[in-house]
Amino acid sequence: MSMRPPPAAIDAEQQVLGSLMLVPESMAKIGDWLTPEDFYRRDHRLIFTTIRDLLARNKPVDCVTMADWFVANNLADQVGGTAYVYELGNTQGSAANIVAHAEIVREKSLLRSLIQTGTEAVNTGFECNGVDAQTLVADTMRKLTKLSLTDRNGGLEPVKPMLRSWFDLLRARWESGDKMTGLVTPWKLVNDLTFGLQPADLIVVGARPAMGKSVLGFNLAAFTALRGDRTALFSLEMSSEQVMQRMVSALYEIPHDWLRSPASSEDDHWPSVTLGMRDIGGSQLLVDDTPALTMAQITARAKRAHAQSPLRLVVVDHLHIVKRAGKNVVEEIGEISRGLKALAKSLHCPVVALAQLNRGPADQHGKGGTGREPTLTDLRASGDIEQDADVIFLMHRKDYYAKSVLDHDGSVELIVGKGRNMPQGQTLTLKNRYDVMRLDDWRGPLPSQPVADSKPARKFRRPDGRWAATGDN
Repeated sequence: MSMRPPPAAIDAEQQVLGSLMLVPESMAKIGDWLTPEDFYRRDHRLIFTTIRDLLARNKPVDCVTMADWFVANNLADQVGGTAYVYELGNTQGSAANIVAHAEIVREKSLLRSLIQTGTEAVNTGFECNGVDAQTLVADTMRKLTKLSLTDRNGGLEPVKPMLRSWFDLLRARWESGDKMTGLVTPWKLVNDLTFGLQPADLIVVGARPAMGKSVLGFNLAAFTALRGDRTALFSLEMSSEQVMQRMVSALYEIPHDWLRSPASSEDDHWPSVTLGMRDIGGSQLLVDDTPALTMAQITARAKRAHAQSPLRLVVVDHLHIVKRAGKNVVEEIGEISRGLKALAKSLHCPVVALAQLNRGPADQHGKGGTGREPTLTDLRASGDIEQDADVIFLMHRKDYYAKSVLDHDGSVELIVGKGRNMPQGQTLTLKNRYDVMRLDDWRGPLPSQPVADSKPARKFRRPDGRWAATGDN
């Protein structure tokens, strides 16, 4: 069986090169999306590269100067001789159709890349060399996604249609009467500060162990899914059984200890368990508890779910245990944070990534001290995370370091480490109800005032079959 030739349009390649030699200024129409690698013939790649480089140096470009340049640099034999260069430059009567011809060249290039990716997938499938199948699938999907993004989208556009689109959105917000411009959370203070989690934003929640970052992430995921918004939760640290246990506990305020050992108590929470299973089972929640996922796998799985039905929220627990190659930790964490931000922009939904803080703040005072409040520098490999994230919250529990149980006030602080239009360092206070795996809004005087004067914490409840916080959000 003879091999089929790869897709190529030699005549279109010749038309593009001839047009550029006839009207060099037409490079501005194609230069930001057509590359030398898009040309099938090696001599065409070399000619296109030479034209681009000469134009970048403000040198004249036509068939005469091009032929002279190839002779002077001993490259004439690599482009079919000066006669071929003259032929390209003299066969064009107009450069009016250069964009159409360039699009044909680009289309054939994409087809060749698709064939190459498929061939590589077949070869690696036969010779995987110990690499697991999921990693190979994720790598192939990453390459295919990259191909789909290498089109002509983007670039400088007139401002008028952008302004009209923005105004339509502004008017829709005004007509709706809803101040929330993003995805509502279970916590009123967070909503008031952020106006909801904004589409395409990467929100990082950093905390030391035992501060409750997983509780926050799971509460947010369950709350969003129960409101009817499709939510993806990647639990790299806990199994799906642990995730379900915590969500059922939070939803119907069932003591988490009872769910861990129901036979050791005479309390009967089975009716609430049944209701929790019904409600969570009927929600828009998707959970992936595969350990040691790579960023490529997370991206591929999220995009696959999004293609089936759009996601409104992605939660990753947590950023620092996403699988890395084990080389340079700082660089790899940077690649993960950039990948999460790219995922948020690609899906146009908020991505919430939980993150580990260095133990420095805790070690400085030790158990029984107050523990200093965390800062951005406490984020492990924080440079790229701080740069890529749109919002960073730092969680802190003073009572975790209290010397006596009498000093426990149940407060959890969310410190604004970074946020657009947010005062850095501002602290939001939530109520720790970790016995039922919940975070509620704090009501009444702040914890610095006598705890006895505090009002009950603002709780979630389920009106009309949906999980929502009481009061106005």
